[in-house]
Amino acid sequence: MMPFYAHPSISMAWPFIRLNNLVLCQLVGSALLINKLQQYDGKKRGKITVHPTRKLLLDATDALFEKHHPDMITGQMILRASGVSHGSLYHHFEDASDVVETVMLDRFFDRAMKDIHNIKSVVFNAKDRPSYIEAVSAITVEVQSTKNSAKRIERVNLLAYAASRPRMLTKLAEKQQAVSADFADTMVYAQQRGWINQNLSPLSLSVFFQALTLGRVLDDISSKHTAPDDWNQIVIMCIDKILAAEPVTTVRP
Repeated sequence: MMPFYAHPSISMAWPFIRLNNLVLCQLVGSALLINKLQQYDGKKRGKITVHPTRKLLLDATDALFEKHHPDMITGQMILRASGVSHGSLYHHFEDASDVVETVMLDRFFDRAMKDIHNIKSVVFNAKDRPSYIEAVSAITVEVQSTKNSAKRIERVNLLAYAASRPRMLTKLAEKQQAVSADFADTMVYAQQRGWINQNLSPLSLSVFFQALTLGRVLDDISSKHTAPDDWNQIVIMCIDKILAAEPVTTVRP
Protein backbone atom coordinates (compact mmCIF):
# COMPACT_ATOMS: atom_id res chain seq x y z
CA MET A 1 0.00 0.00 0.00
CA MET A 2 1.38 3.37 -0.99
CA PRO A 3 1.84 5.92 1.79
CA PHE A 4 -0.94 8.54 1.91
CA TYR A 5 1.37 11.34 0.80
CA ALA A 6 2.29 9.40 -2.37
CA HIS A 7 -1.25 9.60 -3.70
CA PRO A 8 -1.32 11.95 -6.75
CA SER A 9 -3.88 14.33 -5.24
CA ILE A 10 -1.85 14.61 -2.04
CA SER A 11 1.59 14.76 -3.59
CA MET A 12 0.57 17.76 -5.73
CA ALA A 13 -0.54 19.68 -2.65
CA TRP A 14 2.26 18.47 -0.40
CA PRO A 15 4.50 21.53 -0.90
CA PHE A 16 1.65 23.68 0.35
CA ILE A 17 0.75 21.36 3.23
CA ARG A 18 4.30 21.34 4.56
CA LEU A 19 4.15 24.81 5.98
CA ASN A 20 7.19 26.34 7.54
CA ASN A 21 7.12 25.50 11.24
CA LEU A 22 7.36 29.15 12.24
CA VAL A 23 4.42 30.12 10.02
CA LEU A 24 2.39 27.22 11.34
CA CYS A 25 3.12 28.24 14.92
CA GLN A 26 2.10 31.80 14.13
CA LEU A 27 -1.18 30.63 12.64
CA VAL A 28 -1.95 28.45 15.63
CA GLY A 29 -0.84 31.18 18.01
CA SER A 30 -3.07 33.73 16.30
CA ALA A 31 -6.06 31.40 16.51
CA LEU A 32 -5.49 30.81 20.20
CA LEU A 33 -5.04 34.51 20.81
CA ILE A 34 -8.23 35.39 18.95
CA ASN A 35 -10.06 32.90 21.13
CA LYS A 36 -8.56 34.45 24.26
CA LEU A 37 -9.40 37.97 23.12
CA GLN A 38 -13.02 36.94 22.64
CA GLN A 39 -13.35 35.36 26.08
CA TYR A 40 -14.26 38.64 27.74
CA ASP A 41 -17.36 39.17 25.57
CA GLY A 42 -20.43 38.54 27.63
CA LYS A 43 -18.59 38.35 30.95
CA LYS A 44 -19.52 41.72 32.34
CA ARG A 45 -21.41 41.68 35.63
CA GLY A 46 -24.78 42.23 34.01
CA LYS A 47 -24.37 39.17 31.79
CA ILE A 48 -23.31 36.56 34.32
CA THR A 49 -25.45 34.81 36.89
CA VAL A 50 -25.59 36.80 40.11
CA HIS A 51 -27.71 35.93 43.11
CA PRO A 52 -30.79 38.24 43.07
CA THR A 53 -30.11 39.53 46.59
CA ARG A 54 -26.46 40.24 45.82
CA LYS A 55 -27.51 42.06 42.64
CA LEU A 56 -30.00 44.18 44.59
CA LEU A 57 -27.25 45.26 46.97
CA LEU A 58 -24.81 46.03 44.16
CA ASP A 59 -27.33 47.92 42.03
CA ALA A 60 -28.59 49.97 44.96
CA THR A 61 -25.06 50.90 45.99
CA ASP A 62 -24.15 51.76 42.41
CA ALA A 63 -27.12 54.15 42.31
CA LEU A 64 -25.98 55.75 45.57
CA PHE A 65 -22.66 56.56 43.92
CA GLU A 66 -24.41 59.07 41.71
CA LYS A 67 -25.15 61.31 44.69
CA HIS A 68 -22.74 60.30 47.42
CA HIS A 69 -18.99 59.89 47.87
CA PRO A 70 -18.02 56.30 48.79
CA ASP A 71 -16.96 57.41 52.27
CA MET A 72 -20.46 58.76 52.89
CA ILE A 73 -22.32 55.57 51.95
CA THR A 74 -23.36 53.64 55.06
CA GLY A 75 -24.78 50.19 55.62
CA GLN A 76 -28.17 51.66 56.52
CA MET A 77 -28.26 53.61 53.27
CA ILE A 78 -27.54 50.43 51.30
CA LEU A 79 -30.18 48.42 53.16
CA ARG A 80 -32.79 51.16 52.75
CA ALA A 81 -32.10 51.60 49.04
CA SER A 82 -32.01 47.86 48.29
CA GLY A 83 -34.77 46.66 50.60
CA VAL A 84 -32.48 43.83 51.72
CA SER A 85 -32.26 42.69 55.34
CA HIS A 86 -29.20 43.18 57.52
CA GLY A 87 -28.62 39.43 57.72
CA SER A 88 -28.80 38.98 53.94
CA LEU A 89 -26.16 41.65 53.43
CA TYR A 90 -23.74 39.77 55.66
CA HIS A 91 -24.59 36.53 53.89
CA HIS A 92 -23.30 37.89 50.58
CA PHE A 93 -20.60 40.32 51.76
CA GLU A 94 -18.23 40.65 54.68
CA ASP A 95 -19.70 44.03 55.62
CA ALA A 96 -21.16 47.20 54.10
CA SER A 97 -17.71 48.43 53.10
CA ASP A 98 -17.25 45.25 51.09
CA VAL A 99 -20.33 46.17 49.03
CA VAL A 100 -18.99 49.66 48.37
CA GLU A 101 -15.55 48.33 47.43
CA THR A 102 -17.05 45.73 45.08
CA VAL A 103 -19.11 48.35 43.24
CA MET A 104 -16.09 50.64 42.89
CA LEU A 105 -14.02 47.81 41.47
CA ASP A 106 -16.80 46.69 39.13
CA ARG A 107 -17.25 50.21 37.76
CA PHE A 108 -13.53 50.46 37.06
CA PHE A 109 -13.26 46.98 35.54
CA ASP A 110 -16.34 47.30 33.31
CA ARG A 111 -15.19 50.63 31.87
CA ALA A 112 -11.63 49.41 31.32
CA MET A 113 -12.79 46.24 29.59
CA LYS A 114 -15.20 48.22 27.42
CA ASP A 115 -12.25 50.26 26.13
CA ILE A 116 -10.27 47.07 25.51
CA HIS A 117 -13.25 45.56 23.70
CA ASN A 118 -13.14 48.54 21.33
CA ILE A 119 -9.42 47.94 20.77
CA LYS A 120 -10.20 44.30 19.94
CA SER A 121 -12.65 45.40 17.28
CA VAL A 122 -9.93 47.55 15.76
CA VAL A 123 -7.45 44.69 15.73
CA PHE A 124 -9.87 42.32 14.04
CA ASN A 125 -11.21 44.80 11.49
CA ALA A 126 -8.04 46.67 10.49
CA LYS A 127 -6.76 45.77 7.03
CA ASP A 128 -3.24 47.15 7.38
CA ARG A 129 -0.97 49.15 9.69
CA PRO A 130 -2.20 52.62 8.62
CA SER A 131 -5.83 51.68 9.29
CA TYR A 132 -4.83 50.10 12.61
CA ILE A 133 -2.88 53.16 13.78
CA GLU A 134 -5.66 55.48 12.64
CA ALA A 135 -8.31 53.53 14.54
CA VAL A 136 -6.23 53.15 17.70
CA SER A 137 -5.49 56.87 17.62
CA ALA A 138 -9.18 57.68 17.28
CA ILE A 139 -10.10 55.46 20.23
CA THR A 140 -7.32 56.90 22.38
CA VAL A 141 -8.37 60.47 21.58
CA GLU A 142 -11.97 59.61 22.44
CA VAL A 143 -11.01 58.00 25.76
CA GLN A 144 -8.92 61.04 26.66
CA SER A 145 -11.54 63.61 25.70
CA THR A 146 -12.66 66.19 28.26
CA LYS A 147 -16.09 64.56 28.51
CA ASN A 148 -14.40 61.60 30.21
CA SER A 149 -12.69 63.71 32.86
CA ALA A 150 -15.13 62.53 35.56
CA LYS A 151 -14.21 58.91 34.83
CA ARG A 152 -10.50 59.67 35.16
CA ILE A 153 -11.02 61.47 38.43
CA GLU A 154 -13.09 58.52 39.69
CA ARG A 155 -10.19 56.23 38.76
CA VAL A 156 -7.81 58.35 40.83
CA ASN A 157 -10.29 58.29 43.73
CA LEU A 158 -10.39 54.52 43.43
CA LEU A 159 -6.61 54.30 43.75
CA ALA A 160 -6.59 56.63 46.74
CA TYR A 161 -9.49 54.82 48.38
CA ALA A 162 -7.82 51.42 47.99
CA ALA A 163 -4.40 52.60 49.17
CA SER A 164 -5.43 52.49 52.84
CA ARG A 165 -7.61 49.38 52.55
CA PRO A 166 -5.56 46.16 52.20
CA ARG A 167 -8.57 43.99 51.30
CA MET A 168 -9.62 46.28 48.47
CA LEU A 169 -6.05 46.86 47.33
CA THR A 170 -5.60 43.11 46.87
CA LYS A 171 -8.77 42.88 44.78
CA LEU A 172 -7.80 45.95 42.76
CA ALA A 173 -4.39 44.43 42.02
CA GLU A 174 -6.08 41.33 40.60
CA LYS A 175 -8.44 43.32 38.39
CA GLN A 176 -5.67 45.66 37.21
CA GLN A 177 -3.57 42.64 36.26
CA ALA A 178 -6.49 41.24 34.26
CA VAL A 179 -6.98 44.56 32.45
CA SER A 180 -3.28 44.93 31.64
CA ALA A 181 -3.02 41.32 30.46
CA ASP A 182 -6.03 41.62 28.14
CA PHE A 183 -4.72 44.89 26.72
CA ALA A 184 -1.28 43.31 26.24
CA ASP A 185 -2.85 40.44 24.27
CA THR A 186 -4.17 42.91 21.69
CA MET A 187 -0.62 44.21 21.32
CA VAL A 188 0.70 40.69 20.78
CA TYR A 189 -1.83 40.11 18.01
CA ALA A 190 -0.87 43.38 16.29
CA GLN A 191 2.81 42.43 16.58
CA GLN A 192 2.10 39.09 14.90
CA ARG A 193 0.62 40.95 11.96
CA GLY A 194 3.70 43.16 11.73
CA TRP A 195 1.85 46.35 12.55
CA ILE A 196 3.81 47.39 15.62
CA ASN A 197 7.37 47.03 16.84
CA GLN A 198 7.94 43.41 17.86
CA ASN A 199 10.86 44.38 20.10
CA LEU A 200 8.59 46.18 22.55
CA SER A 201 7.12 44.42 25.56
CA PRO A 202 3.32 44.01 25.10
CA LEU A 203 2.75 44.37 28.85
CA SER A 204 4.85 47.53 28.99
CA LEU A 205 2.88 48.96 26.06
CA SER A 206 -0.32 48.10 27.88
CA VAL A 207 0.77 49.90 31.03
CA PHE A 208 2.10 52.88 29.05
CA PHE A 209 -1.17 53.58 27.24
CA GLN A 210 -3.17 53.21 30.44
CA ALA A 211 -0.79 55.62 32.17
CA LEU A 212 -1.07 58.03 29.24
CA THR A 213 -4.83 58.15 29.65
CA LEU A 214 -4.81 58.31 33.45
CA GLY A 215 -2.19 61.06 33.38
CA ARG A 216 -4.68 63.29 31.54
CA VAL A 217 -6.28 63.86 34.95
CA LEU A 218 -3.52 66.39 35.69
CA ASP A 219 -5.01 68.62 33.03
CA ASP A 220 -8.56 67.83 34.19
CA ILE A 221 -7.90 69.44 37.58
CA SER A 222 -5.74 72.28 36.29
CA SER A 223 -7.01 75.87 36.37
CA LYS A 224 -5.79 76.35 32.80
CA HIS A 225 -6.41 73.47 30.42
CA THR A 226 -4.37 72.48 27.39
CA ALA A 227 -6.04 72.89 24.01
CA PRO A 228 -7.60 69.52 23.01
CA ASP A 229 -6.10 69.70 19.51
CA ASP A 230 -2.61 70.30 20.92
CA TRP A 231 -2.92 67.36 23.29
CA ASN A 232 -4.34 65.05 20.61
CA GLN A 233 -1.50 65.93 18.26
CA ILE A 234 1.01 64.72 20.84
CA VAL A 235 -1.00 61.58 21.60
CA ILE A 236 -1.28 60.61 17.92
CA MET A 237 2.43 61.27 17.39
CA CYS A 238 3.28 59.04 20.36
CA ILE A 239 1.12 56.22 19.04
CA ASP A 240 2.59 56.40 15.56
CA LYS A 241 6.22 56.60 16.69
CA ILE A 242 6.13 54.26 19.66
CA LEU A 243 4.20 51.57 17.81
CA ALA A 244 6.36 51.90 14.70
CA ALA A 245 6.90 48.50 13.13
CA GLU A 246 10.62 49.22 12.93
CA PRO A 247 12.61 50.06 16.07
CA VAL A 248 13.02 53.79 16.56
CA THR A 249 16.66 54.88 16.52
CA THR A 250 17.72 56.57 19.72
CA VAL A 251 19.36 59.93 19.12
CA ARG A 252 22.28 60.45 21.46
CA PRO A 253 23.38 64.01 22.39
